[in-house]
Amino acid sequence: MGAPDHEIAIIGAGLGGIGAGIALKRAGFDDFVILERAADIGGTWRDNTYPGLTVDIPAQAYQFSYELNPDWSHVYARGEEVKRYIDQCADRYGVRDSVRLRSEVRARRWDEDQHLWRLELPDGELTARYVISAV
Repeated sequence: MGAPDHEIAIIGAGLGGIGAGIALKRAGFDDFVILERAADIGGTWRDNTYPGLTVDIPAQAYQFSYELNPDWSHVYARGEEVKRYIDQCADRYGVRDSVRLRSEVRARRWDEDQHLWRLELPDGELTARYVISAV
């Protein structure tokens, strides 16, 4: 078996991908990368900025239990507040350094002989033992 570039690759740096990275760090895993196709983290809350954008469930349910935000401006928080929350979590829990921006995963293939995933990126291939899809 070959050694992968990273033990774990997370695809997507929205709330789910950032949350997965934080959970891995909290569990003692440091050998992971978060692959993001865009130039910034935040997913939906980065991409959608139209006037009046809010979450569709009360904001108190749209946060991590270990990082509660008592300062949401509305029950259905505004999109820019959620983006700020994602940024703050990424910074506070030290996962931003694990993010590779402009790294769209174009294909992934399981290599049975090496027991790892081969991820095709714009600048080449990255390998990982495990893949978490957070798209």
